[in-house]
Amino acid sequence: MSLICSGLAMPLPLASGVLDPEPGLVVWTVVTFAFVLLVLWKFAWKPLLSALENREKTIRDAVENAQKLKDDAQRIMEDYQRQLHKAHEEARAIVDEGRRDAEELKKAINDKARTDSQELLERANREIALARDSAIDSIRREAVTLSVDMASKLIKQKLNAKDHQDLVKGALQEMEAKR
Repeated sequence: MSLICSGLAMPLPLASGVLDPEPGLVVWTVVTFAFVLLVLWKFAWKPLLSALENREKTIRDAVENAQKLKDDAQRIMEDYQRQLHKAHEEARAIVDEGRRDAEELKKAINDKARTDSQELLERANREIALARDSAIDSIRREAVTLSVDMASKLIKQKLNAKDHQDLVKGALQEMEAKR
């Protein structure tokens, strides 16, 4: 490099010292670096490592806790699913039991109605038979009474054909009147 001053060219000396290694400066730089490194090692490195280890432990604990919570949540979800499935099964069993009970009740009601109607029919048939038997007995008694009356009247008088017809008509009229 040269400096141009009033037309004269003068060479400038190169900057010395900045890039030239000086042995004393190098030694002091190394000593200072070692001292700073020792101070950092003694006072800063251990706390930094301790802080990093604490941070790592906190993160590991948080991850383990999160995994534990995830496992707990998974277990709770599985329990919930089992309970839900069990509740569905119980509900289905209750509905099935209700259907069976309803079918049994329906069958019992139908059987009872059938039995009651059969008993009612049989009782009606017995009452009809009793009424028929009573009516037949009544007719027989009436017929006997009429026969006895007619026989006693015949005995009292001798009848001709016309008297006989009159007597039968009268007996029938008496019988009609008694009803």
